[in-house]
Amino acid sequence: MRLLRALGLTLVWTAIVTGCTSSADKNNAAKEKKAAEEKGSPPAQEATIFAAASTQEAVEAIVAEFERLNPDVKIHASFASSSTLAEQIGSGAPADLFLSASRQWADALAKKTLAADEYDLLGNQLVAIVPADATWEVGQPTDLAKDEIQHIAIGEPDSVPAGIYAKEALTKLDLWEPLRDRLVPGNDVRHALAMVEEGAVEAGIVYATDAAISDKVKVAFPFASELTEPIVYPLVLTKRGVKSSAARELYHFLQSTAAAKIFRQAGFRVQQKTGVQ
Repeated sequence: MRLLRALGLTLVWTAIVTGCTSSADKNNAAKEKKAAEEKGSPPAQEATIFAAASTQEAVEAIVAEFERLNPDVKIHASFASSSTLAEQIGSGAPADLFLSASRQWADALAKKTLAADEYDLLGNQLVAIVPADATWEVGQPTDLAKDEIQHIAIGEPDSVPAGIYAKEALTKLDLWEPLRDRLVPGNDVRHALAMVEEGAVEAGIVYATDAAISDKVKVAFPFASELTEPIVYPLVLTKRGVKSSAARELYHFLQSTAAAKIFRQAGFRVQQKTGVQ
């Protein structure tokens, strides 16, 4: 009897403890859930934009404003030559948007059926630059052939948009062959700018917007717009990006009045959609 009574008491006690433990666990779980809900917002949405090197400062400022207005969204940005970025996307790099400095590389994505939507967002102008403290006179294209100008930085002429435009302009001016041995190709337009800033070359050919961000160079002269194909920056929403609400929202924000103001301050011409705020 004593053994049965002891066993019964043990079972009762176990049930009580188990019930209390279960109740305590439920209460703790509820408290933890409530604390988690009160602690903060849900995980941030993310999107990635690949953009031409010449747009870096403007795009970074626009992304910062977009994130301020959308605190639950995190935008990642990568900057390089449009050709490099297009090749990376074509090889599977996870880009939701692509801002190219030429139609050529936007078209490359379209041919691979990687583009969901596209809009010609920006325009630019080609200029010749020299170091800010240069003593040599350069005021027109033919001055690039002067003896004082032994090195001219440009973007890689077979792939970098700024280099392609530079080659086109110099060819139409009958200066490509005479200057060919003086040309120093850069990985992207910012590389060409840096060579002039550092005094490694006597002159360079970049976009007007690149010259505007540096106090170490000065514009020698602008190239006439008819010397090149229109310098247009297409904005591409990729097939990957169209699936992301954050990417779609950024795609439209880049076409907005707020973004246009930042692009214009950077010196770009802006093709803004009517009614996009």
